[in-house]
Amino acid sequence: MRKLFSCFRPEEALAVFFLFLLGVMNIALQPEYHRSVALILAAYGDAYFLPVGSLLMLSVIVWRRRRGPKRHPARDWLPYILCFLTYEMLHDFVHWVNPYDQDARLAALDFLIFGTYPALWLERFISPALTDYLSVTYILYFFFPPALGFVLYFTNRVGPFRDTMLSVVIACYLGYIGYLLVPAVGPKYYQAALFTKDLGGGGIGSHIIYTVDTLKPIPRDCFPSLHTALTTVVLIFAYRHTRLFFYCMLPFALSLFFSTVYLRYHYFVDLLAGWALAFLSAYLGIRLNLWWCKNVKHETA
Repeated sequence: MRKLFSCFRPEEALAVFFLFLLGVMNIALQPEYHRSVALILAAYGDAYFLPVGSLLMLSVIVWRRRRGPKRHPARDWLPYILCFLTYEMLHDFVHWVNPYDQDARLAALDFLIFGTYPALWLERFISPALTDYLSVTYILYFFFPPALGFVLYFTNRVGPFRDTMLSVVIACYLGYIGYLLVPAVGPKYYQAALFTKDLGGGGIGSHIIYTVDTLKPIPRDCFPSLHTALTTVVLIFAYRHTRLFFYCMLPFALSLFFSTVYLRYHYFVDLLAGWALAFLSAYLGIRLNLWWCKNVKHETA
């Protein structure tokens, strides 16, 4: 068993485990797949066989080349890419695990903290220019992790790169578990009747909001806020390893945090959970890499 695990890095093992778990759920929770072995294989294979099979094959191939260089770009970046592919598969599973949206409880926690609903209170600050700016910063969370990854990777800081990307992967998968256990549509939909002003925005803001809303209509991916968690993970490692990147990123990261509530996608408690998840993931990423290298793979970079 140890020899099998030694083929993998921790982020690869996490990807295989989570995708396997979703595959089992896909089979177990859909009655139409119980009819035959062929349908079970189809249910599992259509969504998951290709990425899992690719990951396994790539791991074995690289493992057999132990004496080669430490850096293997396809292998180094694949687990991060799989995280986002998994997100695209996740939405169908949410209500299988928990069929009850938790917006009422999340909104109540916000009201308990502030005495009002933050997204509703922020209506007084709505302006087209602010909406445009915050719409742009909102989508930057897609770019922050790979941007820092590229900086670390191509300056030969492979150890910090591995710690950063493993922490990002951990944050993603723990966040996905949060989506499954605490499904919520967010203030934009749950509190729609309370809002009295449209967010407005010019061409850029309107286009981004329209794209986000139409790509995944009413997704249940609020708690925790992965926009907040992944951005904070990047800030933590940027501060540790490249202060210039940290200070350049910081104003946009702060704007992104604000945008999640202003644009009505998140409750404030989603952000609190996202910040907590980020620090937990950063701690676990560093510790897990050290433990794995010492006890499983004996790899130092």
